[in-house]
Amino acid sequence: MSSIPRLPIPLPGTRDEILLIQDLTRSVMNWEADLVSLTGSDASENQVRSHLPGKRYVHIGTHGFFEPEQLPSLRAEAIAAGAETQGGFNQQLDAVDRMPGLLSGLVLAGANAERKLGSEDGYLTAEEISYLDLTHCDLAVLSACESALGSSRSGEGLISLRRALRIAGARSVISTLWKVGDPQTSRLVRDFYFNYWSRGMGKLEALHQAKLFMLRRNRLEFQGDARPVDWGALILSGDWR
Repeated sequence: MSSIPRLPIPLPGTRDEILLIQDLTRSVMNWEADLVSLTGSDASENQVRSHLPGKRYVHIGTHGFFEPEQLPSLRAEAIAAGAETQGGFNQQLDAVDRMPGLLSGLVLAGANAERKLGSEDGYLTAEEISYLDLTHCDLAVLSACESALGSSRSGEGLISLRRALRIAGARSVISTLWKVGDPQTSRLVRDFYFNYWSRGMGKLEALHQAKLFMLRRNRLEFQGDARPVDWGALILSGDWR
C-alpha cells in the first residue's frame, strides 16, 4: 500500500518533458494555439480542472496515489461542520470515506499546505476527474506513479484514474502500473512523443518503439540487463491509432 507524498518531492524530469512537448508543438505540429503549461503553484486543483476541458492533448506529470494510508477525507469536513447524528456518525458519511473514486488520484499544488475548511485539498481524485468534460481529448498522458491501478468493485469493475479519464471522454490514456523512477519515465515519455508527433507513428506503435529503445539502451548500460521495471509500467488504453 502506497502513501500520498506529504513532502514537496521534486520531479525534475517533468521539466524536460514539458520542454520537449513545447518544442514539438512548435516545430512539428505547428499549432496556432499556445500551449497551456501549469507548473509550481499554478498547478492547483482548481486551475487544472478549469484548463482540462476542451484540450485535445493532456499531459500531467506529477505524483499519483493509489489506496493511500491517509485519504482525502470528507468525514473530517463533516465532523468540522458538526454533521453528527444521535446514533453516531451517519452511515453514509462513513461509506463516503472509502468511495472507490477517492482511492486513486493525482497530487497537485497545495497538497502539502495546511487544509482549511471549504478550500481545495490539492488532490484531484478519480471521482472528481470523471465529472470533467474531456470529450475533445484525443490523448491523456499520466506521467505519474501507479496511475493505471484501481480498486475492484462488484458490478462496477476496476475504479481507477485511467477509467475516470475514459468516462470523462478521453479517447486514449497512457498510465503506469507501478512506481517508476522520474528519469526513466521522462525519457520514455519523450521518446513516445517524438515517435508519435515527429515520426508519425500511431499511439500504440509509438509507445512500443519507445519501450524497445529503452530496452536496448538498458542492455548496453547494464551489462545485458533489459530492466523491464524501467519501461514495462506504461500502458495504453482506448484508441490505439
